[in-house]
Amino acid sequence: MVKAAYVGAEDEEIKRDYPIIPILRIRYNVIDMKKMEGNFAFTSKRGIISLKLNGISLKPIELYCIGKATKNNLFKYYGFTCKVPEIEDSLHLAELIINDGVKNITLVTSNQYSREMIKKLDENGIHVNIVEAYEISKNENINPQEFCNYDSLLFGSSKSFLFTLELMGLDKLKNKKIYAIGGPTARTMEAYGLKPLMTFASPDIRKAMEFIFNS
Repeated sequence: MVKAAYVGAEDEEIKRDYPIIPILRIRYNVIDMKKMEGNFAFTSKRGIISLKLNGISLKPIELYCIGKATKNNLFKYYGFTCKVPEIEDSLHLAELIINDGVKNITLVTSNQYSREMIKKLDENGIHVNIVEAYEISKNENINPQEFCNYDSLLFGSSKSFLFTLELMGLDKLKNKKIYAIGGPTARTMEAYGLKPLMTFASPDIRKAMEFIFNS
């Protein structure tokens, strides 16, 4: 029997069906504005949730989402649809924005936003307004023993992997079956000599966990 857990931030929807080790802590920021206009790009559903919690209305021109899960939440909370890159990660999101000829974009993201994405947009003459809608930090209350209950771990981001590495050590992680959501997470793992069994192109946690439990 597969014993697998998602390693990332607490997520009530996922938690109903799959185990989560909440190595990340999320704090939604206070955003001092009532209305936002222009072109928007969302790097996760949490940015959308933060805007909604702040009571901010949107008047969009073009909308972009990093993946289908984020797109679904945009529709759920605001009733808007958006464009999604074929490969659901930050660099391909940047390519989509560049190819559309957008000159200004508001990036709704976290304090851990992709510097590579910003660099790519900047190199193509796109002005980026960054709204840090929420903050990601390490959950200091995690007990390392939690990881002993699972032989397979799905990492949702580079940060979740690095915090786990710091907590467990490389030798113990080598004894686990590890999976990555997104190319950046996989590349971070590989930089430490660990190759994920699978890298999921889509940041859809539920589908990734289904695959792991059925493999």
